[in-house]
Amino acid sequence: NERNVLSFGGNYRYNAFDISIAPSGDNRHEGGAYLQDEIFLHQQFRAIVGARMDKFSSIENVVFSPRASLLYKPTPNQTMRVSFNQAFRAPSYINNNLNVALLNQVNLSAVLGPAFSQTVFPFAAVGNPDLTEERLTAFELGYSGVLMNRATVSVAVVAAFAQTTAP
Repeated sequence: NERNVLSFGGNYRYNAFDISIAPSGDNRHEGGAYLQDEIFLHQQFRAIVGARMDKFSSIENVVFSPRASLLYKPTPNQTMRVSFNQAFRAPSYINNNLNVALLNQVNLSAVLGPAFSQTVFPFAAVGNPDLTEERLTAFELGYSGVLMNRATVSVAVVAAFAQTTAP
């Protein structure tokens, strides 16, 4: 088809861990797939629509990441674009599985006297296996062009909004 460029792909990764500060887990599975279509609407206009789906063993649900762009090419070496996308970051293995005891030294001599100048408080740093992904929604206006066949110029203005959900 002369009006579309369809692309697709996928990935899978298995991670094995043996980390002393994160003893409650030992592996993580990650997989994803994407589909994108670049549609030639006119000689000067293109639309790009796509989506990605990812699944991490550390996150309960599949995560959907859509994206769309409209490109205007007033000349062959200039492009203006407006785009929307959603992306995410999965919690790390340490975020989920951390379990370590730490010591914090505090100088309390001003309050309790010189005998308390090196007071040590133990505390536990513990991960959360129920964490969910952090999401980012972004809108972009951009320009790319070649000036006098010598320099490439690219400018973009992005508005991005982060969202986290508590487990």
